[in-house]
Amino acid sequence: MLQTKFVLCTLVAAGALFLLAVFSFSLLLRLDKSPNSKAGKRKQRLQKVLSVTLWGSLGLSLASALATDETTSALQYMTSSAFISSIQISTGLALRVLQWFIVGLSTLFGIGATSMCGRGTVTPSTSKDP
Repeated sequence: MLQTKFVLCTLVAAGALFLLAVFSFSLLLRLDKSPNSKAGKRKQRLQKVLSVTLWGSLGLSLASALATDETTSALQYMTSSAFISSIQISTGLALRVLQWFIVGLSTLFGIGATSMCGRGTVTPSTSKDP
């Protein structure tokens, strides 16, 4: 019940946001190559859309991975106790690895995309230290 109502919805939403982020990233890269001088506002808008969708996707995939980990761990603990002896549930390693792999790749893509688009870069300070 929890898997079909909560985790599946967060996975679908994370995937949809990630696809929207990839689309806006490709549009942003295309705008960078164009010599149009009026593209400044459109570029800023696309940078905001990219930031919101990319980090929103990462947050939802992180929530999904945590929810799946916690749910399967709780089910494994409850079925291994003395209360229920006829059912034995164990967590799958492949599911955990794949979900955390997706979170890691989303993080790397987010860091790379935001640094390529001018956001997230550290500018040097102009103040003098005593």
